[in-house]
Amino acid sequence: MLAPVVNAAALERKTRRLLKKADLEGLCAIEFDVLAKKLDGEDVRRLIMHVHGIVWTRDHAFKPTVMSQALSELSANANPLGMPGVLFQSRAMARTHAKPDAAHWEAVNKHPERDQTARSMAWMAQYMLKSPTYAKNVYVGHDGRLRSRSDKGHFSLKLVLRLYELWTHFHPERAVFAIGEEANRFRIAYRSIIRAAYGSQGDAQQRKRDRVRWSNAWHSYFAQYSELKMQPSTVKFD
Repeated sequence: MLAPVVNAAALERKTRRLLKKADLEGLCAIEFDVLAKKLDGEDVRRLIMHVHGIVWTRDHAFKPTVMSQALSELSANANPLGMPGVLFQSRAMARTHAKPDAAHWEAVNKHPERDQTARSMAWMAQYMLKSPTYAKNVYVGHDGRLRSRSDKGHFSLKLVLRLYELWTHFHPERAVFAIGEEANRFRIAYRSIIRAAYGSQGDAQQRKRDRVRWSNAWHSYFAQYSELKMQPSTVKFD
């Protein structure tokens, strides 16, 4: 029986270094995906932790595609599945919540910088914080590049339980982190809303006690239901 080891602190540090290297500010969140099938030579399906973010820059010469390729080519950002390790998409490529009509795309093509409506940004924010409801299939596209697509058939109840267990380690206040002074002002506003709704996550000692309590609860649960053949995850925040 294998148990995931999730180093959230290491992924956050890596993201901070990457965005600072690209001279970007941003609001970011961690997400989990799972592969629909086991990779060759592996006994279990992979659980994949990655980051989504809304990022921005004052540099008008910034080229998302060029920066994506440059950062993906660095060994530190290599994706073990063979897909790009870093991907920036401009606002011109962002989807809106409702199906856009021809007039919308005509306006976007003429003025891509204007595709920053409140509705569009809200869609991006919910995408960043969504919980997955499907597994991912990796395949080779017509252009020879590796891509992934949704696979609801391999999204089992055990996987739902695993994701639920993982998220119990994340207080909503920790779900989002910021890089840069402007972004941090948004994070502070977000934190105020979360604290009003759910209460503060407390000081470092309180957070540690909460993590121990959740860990003990999951140890007891998986011991009681041993037929699941699951063990508690280890989530690192420090």
